[in-house]
Amino acid sequence: MAKVIAIVNQKGGVAKSTSCVNLGIGLVKKGYKVLAIDFDPQGSLTESLGYQNPDELEITVATILHCEMNGLELPESYGILHHEEGLDILPANIELSGVEVSLVNVMSREYVLKQFIKLISPEYDYILIDNMPSLGMLTVNALAAADSVIIPVMAHYLPVKGLEQLMQTIYKVRKQINRKLQIDGILLTMVPHSKIQLFLNGLKVNFYPVSFTAIPWLPGRRDVWKKIMNSSVILSPKVRHSQAWTRSR
Repeated sequence: MAKVIAIVNQKGGVAKSTSCVNLGIGLVKKGYKVLAIDFDPQGSLTESLGYQNPDELEITVATILHCEMNGLELPESYGILHHEEGLDILPANIELSGVEVSLVNVMSREYVLKQFIKLISPEYDYILIDNMPSLGMLTVNALAAADSVIIPVMAHYLPVKGLEQLMQTIYKVRKQINRKLQIDGILLTMVPHSKIQLFLNGLKVNFYPVSFTAIPWLPGRRDVWKKIMNSSVILSPKVRHSQAWTRSR
């Protein structure tokens, strides 16, 4: 059975999709079979792995959820795409935004994604869920299905401040829906290299039970970030932040 990891933060632009891509391909390079689920209507993860027009995809995670909500049987590997770097992906597009509205009237609506993951879990070692910047019903579905959570946080005041609300949501889900849910750690992203320890120490004061790691930000290295659109940044092993991704896995 796969370990299911939800990558969550209600704040946008904190490198959730980037974290999911790098973690997934890093695990693949270590010999594990990995599925990444794009659970964001913006389709950022889908685009990051080279599928530039997610709205043109016929089968996405929204299709899967509609089938689950209506009790329809799914063919094996239905909708799952196979990336050239060895990572499997279940893509998403704008259709997913309508699913959250539909979930309101569904019985056991918090567990729809979990029901699907139960079917495919024996085929994988890890399943990663890249979530939308929200704490709505889709994110609750991801937390209900997950074994653990990784929280990417950009090294600025407001994203760090927003951690308090996210932590409260995670603790509520653990208490009421998914008692096995654990926090694997906080992933501090885009940190000025000279301030890494300062930010880590600040987080440890407020969130001491959680482990931390940091990915440095390289100003001016836009060429590195452009690679994300077609492949993982792990393919640049001499770059400092690529080394940090490798250590964080």
